[in-house]
Amino acid sequence: MDETPSNPAAELASRPGFLIRRLHQIHLALFAEECAGIGVTPVQYSIMTVAAANPGLEQGKLGHAIGVDRATLANVVARLEARGLLRRSACKGDRRTKLVELTNQGGLVLNDMDAAARRAHERTIEALDPAERAVFMRGLAQLVEAGNAYGRAPLQLR
Repeated sequence: MDETPSNPAAELASRPGFLIRRLHQIHLALFAEECAGIGVTPVQYSIMTVAAANPGLEQGKLGHAIGVDRATLANVVARLEARGLLRRSACKGDRRTKLVELTNQGGLVLNDMDAAARRAHERTIEALDPAERAVFMRGLAQLVEAGNAYGRAPLQLR
């Protein structure tokens, strides 16, 4: 019996989940390289970006804006608060509701790392020509939006 040897690499390369996970690993490495020494992760960068654009946003709405579940968000926000990059305060109408805002120090860090973070995002898809990048990004957004209900936390892309 003459069997053709299997090619596990080709099989893995045909799995979207495998490739998406691998691309995420690559992006994390590029982000860490570009933002070396700042000590802010991509999730923290997203939180800080949304907090900067929406001062006093409810913590729950912040989680929806970036697609992070409540427990993870609370943990990450607490770490950013401990570093003096974010500030939380109780809502006047409901003391259980926390409002999040970027501190002045957080704004400085965000400004300092903005160009580096953009380079990491650009490097993640630089192998594609500009037209392919636009198609790829639209496709990613479409897939995320279509599968949003399956994630651990809802995400509001629009």
